[in-house]
Amino acid sequence: MEKPSASKPRKLVPDWADSGHPVFHLEVERRKQSRVLLAMQQGCLPVILACTGLISLVLTALILPTQLYWDIESGFGGTLAALFFAMLLIQLIVGAVAGVLTVTQASPAISGEVELQSWHLLRTTTLSLKEIIFAKFAAVIQQSRSTLIGLMLLRFASTITGIIGTAYIVRSIFYWESSGWEKMIDEWLWVLPLITYSIFVFWYFAQPIIQMVLNSSIAFLASAASCTRSRSVAFGLVGRLMLWVLSILLNVGLIYGLIYILIINWADPSYAPIEFFHDLPQPEPEVVIFVLTMTILLYILAVLALQVGSIALLLNLTQRRARKL
Repeated sequence: MEKPSASKPRKLVPDWADSGHPVFHLEVERRKQSRVLLAMQQGCLPVILACTGLISLVLTALILPTQLYWDIESGFGGTLAALFFAMLLIQLIVGAVAGVLTVTQASPAISGEVELQSWHLLRTTTLSLKEIIFAKFAAVIQQSRSTLIGLMLLRFASTITGIIGTAYIVRSIFYWESSGWEKMIDEWLWVLPLITYSIFVFWYFAQPIIQMVLNSSIAFLASAASCTRSRSVAFGLVGRLMLWVLSILLNVGLIYGLIYILIINWADPSYAPIEFFHDLPQPEPEVVIFVLTMTILLYILAVLALQVGSIALLLNLTQRRARKL
């Protein structure tokens, strides 16, 4: 009697994201032929690390001695704050440049095949449309790994700096308001803020990956909607700019609205600018902490869900548009 054959172990990485996949391999080899693209990818990580290290050293050398003249603790806190905001600024600049590079690199993935009249040849193979698109998508992400590693290292440094800065602020507040903090500890009021802060740190740290995938998704939709490489690059950059402006306007508007309603009016109804809140009772500090923390938590989860949903929608629209090519 024959022994039943053992079932093959399930791969964690899909076939289309493997270097052995023909479309994945072809896309990677094509990109290696561009010396300019290869130089930009290999030089991105050293440039990010060198700029961040140089700016951090200069800021520390300029700020720390001045602050230490007055107080050791204030010097430490001031230096941490300066380093954190400097890293944020570097991330904004590098993230914007990386976004443009990602869109520029990913946009010709489908339109280039159409322009070279090789798209129909790909469609005649046994590979499904989804497999072709996702193999190209995985190749684009894989070729941008140097930029992504640089952004993740920079994000890791700023995350650690932010956590240390937060601990420093909490320690300072506890020193001056020890009775209020002891009440929070005794009544377990710190659990929800800690969970919210942990989720925020995770969301903040994961943004380079999410943004790179989102940028690539925008570029792929622009590529499927265009017949030439130049047009797809232009559409991709315009689409990314429009989404960037829209997200800023929405976030600024929503955050300002929530602060105005919850903090300026509801948390202190006696001096609320809106008369409707004057007749409401003064909420207890514990209730204010709970409501504000829950609002922040739900806002972070909503933004994360919107980002993931946008990626799924863009890739779905890309497949629908690619079927008509």
